Amino acid sequence: MSLPARIQTKGKTSWMKPAAPFVKCNFDAGFQENNEQGMGGWILRDHYGEAKAWGSSILDHVITPLDAETKALIVAMQQVWIRGYKLVQFEGGCEVLINAINGKSSRSSPSFSSEFTKSVFQADSCNQPLWLTNL
Repeated sequence: MSLPARIQTKGKTSWMKPAAPFVKCNFDAGFQENNEQGMGGWILRDHYGEAKAWGSSILDHVITPLDAETKALIVAMQQVWIRGYKLVQFEGGCEVLINAINGKSSRSSPSFSSEFTKSVFQADSCNQPLWLTNL
């Protein structure tokens, strides 16, 4: 099953609904280096674009932005899993994390697996810094 491509409008990328029967879980994280704490958030939407669940969490013992993004994804995956969703498309703004999950990482980068029946992990180019978008 192929998922729809993103729609480009005026140089910006807009959010796309997942293809049925998938749901999409968008996640993101913030990081404060001075206190090793982060904040993660997630929202789950169905193939109509309707929000089904959402939440946020304080993330402790966060040393790097990648730690924050990884922990935010773990929280999002746990929340989706306890709600019984198995066909899930995860989308986040940390390209390093998404590449590691999808097996596109270097030897020193982490790799991840999922117990979901079918999960799709993709980077969200909407939130990339301008310098990264133009590479």
